[in-house]
Amino acid sequence: MLDTHGRKYVQPLIKVLADIFIKIGLSANQVTIIAFVLGLCVPLSIYLGYPLVGIFFLWVSGLLDAVDGTIARLKGSNLFGGLMDITFDRIVEIGMILILAIKYPENNLLFLLLTSSIIISMTIFLTVGTLSSKVSEKSFYYQAGLAERTE
Repeated sequence: MLDTHGRKYVQPLIKVLADIFIKIGLSANQVTIIAFVLGLCVPLSIYLGYPLVGIFFLWVSGLLDAVDGTIARLKGSNLFGGLMDITFDRIVEIGMILILAIKYPENNLLFLLLTSSIIISMTIFLTVGTLSSKVSEKSFYYQAGLAERTE
C-alpha cells in the first residue's frame, strides 16, 4: 500500500536516476547486481556493529531496486532480469534474518516466525502469479499491501 500509493511522489527521482544510469551505459541487470552487492553490505554492517551504516546500505539498495525496474521498462525487460531481481531480494532478506539470529539468539523463535511468514507469502505470491494472467509489463506483479517492497 505504501509503495503503490507513494510511488508517484518518488518516481520522478527514480526516473532521473534511471536516465543517468542509461546514459552511462548501465543495463537494468547491472543495476540489479549493484543493488544486490549493496544489499549484502547490510547484514555485514549489522554484524560488525554498524547498524546505521546498514540502514544506509539498505536504503540505497532499495532505491536502486526501484531504479532497475524503471530501466527495464524503458529499455525492455527480460525474464532473467526479473528472476535475478527477485532472487537477489530474497538472498538479502535471508542474510538479514541470519545475521540477526546470530547476533540475537534469544529471539530465534521470532526469526523463525518471520522466516515462516516469508515462505507463506512467497508461496501465495507464486501461486497467484501462476494462476493469474499477465497484469503489467513487470516480470512479477505485487498486490498493494502494507508490507510491500518497491519493485
